[in-house]
This record gives sequence, C-alpha cells and structure tokens, in this order.
Amino acid sequence: MLLTESLPTTDLSHLFSPRGVAVIGASPGRTRIGAQALEALRTNGYRGKIYPVNTKYDAIGDLKCFQSIADLPRPCDVAIVAIGGSHVPGVLRQCGKAGIDFAIVFSAGFNEIGTRGAAAQDELEKAMRESGVRVVGPNCQGIMNIRERVMCGFGSIFMNRSLSHGEVAMVSQSGGFGYGVLGHAHYAGIGFNYVASAGNESDLTTLDFLEYVIEQDEVKIVATYMEGIRDGYRLRRLGDRALALGKPILVWKVGNTEKGKRAAASHTANLTSDYELYRTAFAEGAFIEIDDVDDIIDISRAFRARKLPRGNKAAIITVSGGAGILFADRCDQRGLRLTELTGSSLSELKAFLPEYACLENPFDLTAQVMNDPSHFNRAVRVIANDPNVDIIMMRAAQTLAKGEQLTELAGIMESTGKPILLAWGAPPDRTSQDIKALESMHIPWHATPGRATLAAAALVKFSTRVASSAGASAVELMKKRIPLPNAGAVIDEYEAKRFLQSLGVASVRETLFTLDEIRALKELPFPAPLVVKVNSRDIPHKTEIGGVRLDINGLDDLKRTAEEIDTSARRFAPKAKIEGLLVQQQLRGTEVIIGVKNDACFGPVVMLGIGGVFTEIIKDVSFRFAPFSEAVARSMLSEIRGGVLLTGYRGKPMADIEALIKLLALVSQIAHVYRDEIAEIDLNPVIVGNEGQGAAVADALVVIKPSSRGQAIEGI
Repeated sequence: MLLTESLPTTDLSHLFSPRGVAVIGASPGRTRIGAQALEALRTNGYRGKIYPVNTKYDAIGDLKCFQSIADLPRPCDVAIVAIGGSHVPGVLRQCGKAGIDFAIVFSAGFNEIGTRGAAAQDELEKAMRESGVRVVGPNCQGIMNIRERVMCGFGSIFMNRSLSHGEVAMVSQSGGFGYGVLGHAHYAGIGFNYVASAGNESDLTTLDFLEYVIEQDEVKIVATYMEGIRDGYRLRRLGDRALALGKPILVWKVGNTEKGKRAAASHTANLTSDYELYRTAFAEGAFIEIDDVDDIIDISRAFRARKLPRGNKAAIITVSGGAGILFADRCDQRGLRLTELTGSSLSELKAFLPEYACLENPFDLTAQVMNDPSHFNRAVRVIANDPNVDIIMMRAAQTLAKGEQLTELAGIMESTGKPILLAWGAPPDRTSQDIKALESMHIPWHATPGRATLAAAALVKFSTRVASSAGASAVELMKKRIPLPNAGAVIDEYEAKRFLQSLGVASVRETLFTLDEIRALKELPFPAPLVVKVNSRDIPHKTEIGGVRLDINGLDDLKRTAEEIDTSARRFAPKAKIEGLLVQQQLRGTEVIIGVKNDACFGPVVMLGIGGVFTEIIKDVSFRFAPFSEAVARSMLSEIRGGVLLTGYRGKPMADIEALIKLLALVSQIAHVYRDEIAEIDLNPVIVGNEGQGAAVADALVVIKPSSRGQAIEGI
C-alpha cells in the first residue's frame, strides 16, 4: 500500500461550482459551439452568473453581451473558450488579468495534431504560465456538475435537462465518447455528479480530476475512460487512496494494442506505456478494470447497495436449470466459488420447497415454486442466513413480478450484510413498473446472468483488496547500498554479479580468466559440468555470437571451447572490449527469469517467468511494481502457470521456492533503491535448486540509465 492519507489535490471547487461563467465566443442560435455552451448554461438551471463575450453583439437573448474580458463583473471563476485556436493564448492572458481562475478550452490544433501543432502548443503553454489560469483541454468537450446544474460544454448531452445526479463521477480522455457513455448510463438509471472531459491535458490532467473527485463526499463510485497517463506512480497512489476511502475506480483503459497506441497519440497526444504495466497497476488499490459501457452500469448498480462480500463463496438461486448452468460457468470464469450450505439450511429448505427442487448449488427451485411465490423469498432468506454464503445471485423475474414480492426481497437485502444481485429475466423495459420498483428499492438488477456475475466478481475483488490493505505494512527496504561499478551503458556480467552479490543476491560459482590463464590450467576450477562464456560489456547477448557453451566435462574440452569462444567473439564483434572468459559451475535445477524494467511512467517493475518456452512463447509471466514484500513475491509465483514445475510436478523433487521468493523480493528492493541509476536488470536464468539448495543467478545483465553512465555512485 502506497498511501492512505488524503492526496495533495488541486482545488477544483470553483471549476465545478463557479460563481460566474464567461462564454467567450458566445453567439445566438444553437448551431455553433459557443452558442451551445451558452444555451446549456441558460436552460439547465445554473444558478450563477452567465457572461457572454463577443464583440459582434450587445445582447444575446436576455443576457448582456460583453465586448471585452476586462469588462466582466467579478467574481467570474470560469471562462469557456469557444474560439479559433490561434486566439486562445491571448484570451488566457486576458483571463489572468481579469482574475478568472479556470478556462475550459474547446479549441483544437495543438499537440494532439503532432508536429503541426507544436508551435501553437508552445505559445499556449507560455500563456498558461504567464496568466496563471488553469486550463481544461484544449480539445475537450467540457465539464459537468449535474448536482448543481453546472453544464460547461457543448453537444446534445449538455442540452439534456433530464440528467439526474447520483453517486458516480466520471473522468474521460475522450469527450465525445465519454459523454456518450454518460448518456447510455443515464438511460439505464445510473446517476452521475461530476463529469470531466480532459482533452489533450496541456494543464489539468485526468489524474488531477480523479484525485479531486475521490475526495468529495457525494462521490461513491468513480469511472474513467483512459488512453494514457504520464505519472504511473501517482496513479497507483490515487488507487490506494480511493481504496482507503472505500470508493471503487472503474477504469476503461484503451490504446493497449500497437494500433490503439497510435490512435491514442493522434487523439489526445497521450503516449501510453505498455499495457502490462497498466494492468499491473490496476491489480492494486481500488481499480476494477472494465471494457464496455454495460460494465459501468452493472458494477455501479452492485456497489450502490453498499454491501461487500466477506469472500468469494457464491450461492445461485433460479427457477430455471439453464440459467443455473450459465451462472455456474460464469462464476468459474470469474473466480467465484459455488459454496455448499450447512445441513441445517438444507433441512429448512426441504421443509417447504417443491419435491423436485435441486438443493445443490446452483439451487433450482423449479417453476413449481410459482404456485406459491412466497417460497422463493423464503428460500432467499434461508440461503442468505447460511454462514457458508458470501454473495447471492438469482434469476426469477416472473416469481418476483408482484410488488409485494419485490418489497419483501428488498427487506431481506436490507436485513442481511451480504450482497444479493438479481438477473432480471424479463426484457428490461425501463418504463415498466417492475423496473421502476427495482430502482426505487435499490435492488441491484442486471439484464443477464453473465452481467450479474461480472458485477458480483467486482464486489468480491474490491472486498478482497480492502481486506488485504487493512493488514498491509510498509516494505522493509534494504539498508545496504554500495556504489555501482563505473561503467557505460551496460555492466558486464562478471561485474554485475559482483555488484548484486554484495547486496545479497546469490550467484553460481565462477571465475574470470584470460585465455592464457585457461591455457595454463592444470585442473578444472570447479567440478564438472562447467559453462564457459565470453565476458564483455559490449556483448550483452552472448548466445547470438556463439559466446556461451554448456556441458564442459574435461580440461581439454574446457581449453578447446575457450579458444573457440574467444575466436568467435572477436570475429563477430571485432570492436568489443573482451574482459575475459567466465568459467562457471553448471547447476541443475528449474530455470526462472527475473527482470526489472525502469519505466519512464511507472518506475521500476519486476517480472517473474519460468524459463524456456513458458517465457519466450507462452508469455507466462507476472509483474509487480518495486518494492514489494515476500508475500507479494509469493503471489507472483502463484500467478504463472509454469510455477507448477517448482512444486514437485510428476514426481520431481520440490524446488526451493522459499529461496526464490526471498530473491524476488530482494531484487525488487534493489530496483527501488537504485531506481535513479539502473534502467534494466535481466537475471536469466536463475537456477532454483531442490528444496534447501537455494536459488542462484547464472547470468546477469545490468543496464545503466543514460544520466548515470560513466559515473560512480556515492554510497550512503
């Protein structure tokens, strides 16, 4: 856990609750963007002052139109800028002189169009610095505070007077799509409070908006449509803070493929790190990944009930065997376990349910229960009271269609601390009295069993994170730190291992020889078999030039192999400085790979994979951000499918898993402590011996950050 106290957020209170709003570029009618922005403020019930600004008009409707920004009355907190991009810098400077704190810039033509907008972007940033005005956008669609009817934007969604406020806040890096999501969710009965379109984020960013909204008491759920961010560590801190507040963040991350990355760059100028790093970040804190509009709707409905499950033990109640099978499949896919009831609960159910009811989970009460619909809710109550049940999902629209049945179900939900989710079997017509009743009673309902299960899994995931964070403690960082070897871009293998050994990382037994020293050997330096490698910081990938040989079993074999490797290295890399030849004892065991990448956005991230095809072809790897504890290292091992090879698979000896876990956690601490100097670490392979034999690094590569190359780092 990174943070529990409140974040140092940017105060956006006057942006979302402005006392006065100027519309620069306002005009009559409804076709132009400035006209739409003015109309949205006038017709939606905004209670502050509205100041149109346009030299062409003396008045627009019943509002006085100002000829100059300098003439605006005060206080005026927000300027909506709906003019050509070339005029924006000048307008910002005028806003700064007029005491306007925020500008919402619709204009485009800046860094979102690439090099063509570079000059305009430079001028915009200069104007922002000089004026002190905080900018939303440019190239954004605006912001909303639906609770206070502050509609500072354009497009049909801003003209929708029926938008109802609720508990969800949304921040989107796409204005058009983001507000389309809002419209869809509104139709489904999900109310929002704060909504922001971040645009190309020349100033205020998605993270600024997210940090602000999670601290607002009226916000209970946050949704975000994200193309890319520039500060991964800040994103993770935000997730931890939201978790401490009990507020889930439903994150829809796009731009994850190569084509998607290019589209994101051209859209809002957000270049994105590898998706694996985002996915690793979203596995922490309050984040719940989603990938469709319906996910926002279903998960928001589930969280509105304010009930979290204690675990993942689910009970399914249906009047249809087919629905029960579908529920069971989806539970298995989403990590929910179908539980067994206690004997007393089963006896109680048998006393009143139809003879043909199935009392194995999923519980199929059969259509006969419709002869006495009260038995359905009675069964729900019994199952909800069972100590083996954490969460309940059901499907039975026809059984609950009568108002009194829904009222009774709402009472059961109120009396139990366990979430109960309903897959509504009938077409979800929002005009129907049943749907209106479900909404008014805050009964979480979903169109299909699959969508109900997705929402249930989100509740379980969030509950698990909350529980684990309660017992989390800070990682005990290594106290020892030594200078890095004085090197260029890469530390050679021998020096890299000596450096890592001094920090507690075990390596295989080895000695660095010159070719002449190997020629003069009278006996093997270590028991056979041996490994021979060329050692050169200029040849980081030795196998590609024939610079590595395994299974050396005799002295003559060693000398001949050393000659061949030296010749091959000098032929394929004639300019390389060869420091010598490494002779290592060849260990037997399971090969794993441990890697570190110091990402510009997220910082150091550690990767674990089983060697061979599992890493190279199957991509069977796990990631975590450094530093982390041994408990986290253990969870990484549990996530990779090839980890079974370490557990005594098919009669093989158990590997020294504890040694591997300690090594993995130690590498994460090294990555964190040296995050300003080290760009990459590649330990490939690490040989994990049998239980009690430890884990040793057989090959190591350390890449230095450009700013630290050629400089010895002072020890502390």
